[in-house]
Amino acid sequence: KGRKAENGEFTITPAPFDKAVISAASIVYTGSGKLQPELYVFSDGVLLANKKDYTFRLYYGDDDVTSKKNPLEEKDLPAKITVEATGRGRFKGDKATGSFMVYALPGGAFDLTSAKIVDKKTGKPLKKQDYTGKEIRPSVTVLAKTKDSSEYRTVPSENLIISYYDNVQRGTAKIEVRGDNVKAFGCRKTGFTIGVRGIKNILPHIFEN
Repeated sequence: KGRKAENGEFTITPAPFDKAVISAASIVYTGSGKLQPELYVFSDGVLLANKKDYTFRLYYGDDDVTSKKNPLEEKDLPAKITVEATGRGRFKGDKATGSFMVYALPGGAFDLTSAKIVDKKTGKPLKKQDYTGKEIRPSVTVLAKTKDSSEYRTVPSENLIISYYDNVQRGTAKIEVRGDNVKAFGCRKTGFTIGVRGIKNILPHIFEN
């Protein structure tokens, strides 16, 4: 016989947020508008969601520049901006800090802000990838303009930092490309879909043995 359910009380303890890791790419100075960094916040290796799991403020020194237009002048560059994230929901109450740099784009350097990220083999946008249960890291080529030219050119791989996120389970995986802040500056993101293999692709593997 089954056991009768019993009523009881339990407490949900907020997850720790003070040791969360904030990853923020450097950005290129535009001379106008608000600072809009690409932020990734991790807790125990899990990527958290902005507004759901945390909110953030930006500071230049002691000055809160989160919503301020034109918060920097060219004479301030390079400038270090501090990120203060506050946990929400199950992370409520704790804070974590990080930082990123704002640079003026040197002559000849690549600006990744409007870069194109394409499949290395085809030169076209990334196609849907088959789910394997393991990390999927498609090889990409990054094309970007420089301060001195409006022509898109290939950015050397040694001047890039390429990271992959959410790239195991089915759904939308993310690719983030950052510059080395020497020959390439700024950041660009793209995504690709991980889906189930079609039956035509599965059958040969079932009967190959």
